[in-house]
Amino acid sequence: MTEKLSRFGLYPVIPNKLLIDRRFKARWTGEKRCPKKGEYFLSGAIIEAYAAFSDMQTEYHIAEIVETETITTTRVVERR
Repeated sequence: MTEKLSRFGLYPVIPNKLLIDRRFKARWTGEKRCPKKGEYFLSGAIIEAYAAFSDMQTEYHIAEIVETETITTTRVVERR
């Protein structure tokens, strides 16, 4: 199964020393180019964000890191 990249999707960030908190996700910026050192890019059949540890020579979809908040809501849908 291959995931389809979405401008509105949020993708997991592969942990590294600087970013290990699960509240942070990656979002596609709409750009596709060679990532520069320190930037995040999206890749994989199941899309995940990776940090570029050096300037890269292959084009990838560029990602930005965003902080997220999970909100759980329970509502009544039927009375019994």
